Amino acid sequence: MSAEPPTPAQQNVDIIRMAQRLEQRLADRGALGRGLGEYARSLRGQLPDEVLHDIMKINRVRNDLVHRNIDLPLSRRDRESLQASYERAVEHLGRGDLEARSGLRVNPWALAAAAALVLLLVWLALTQGPV
Repeated sequence: MSAEPPTPAQQNVDIIRMAQRLEQRLADRGALGRGLGEYARSLRGQLPDEVLHDIMKINRVRNDLVHRNIDLPLSRRDRESLQASYERAVEHLGRGDLEARSGLRVNPWALAAAAALVLLLVWLALTQGPV
């Protein structure tokens, strides 16, 4: 009894898992954003262009699979190309070749909210007068 070959959807789950593993590696390196593409772009300048290109290629295919058609049949050549891109990215990220981010990492939204709160408190103190 021979096993049936996996369906395109079953094969495509591997690509989605590749993207998830890359996302985790980038997050572990301090990437900011929501999802693989934003994570990779947030580390632009710290990743070689080839690695960034490989990650973005995987991200594009992953997005097509998740948002358009999980049953999208990919050619063997396309799958091998994605696997090679993944292996190059993991090899680079695994070596720890990212330079340390200089300075503090600050969430700009949190900074803006804190500044607005301080301004509100100052305004209240000035307009309310002595109690």
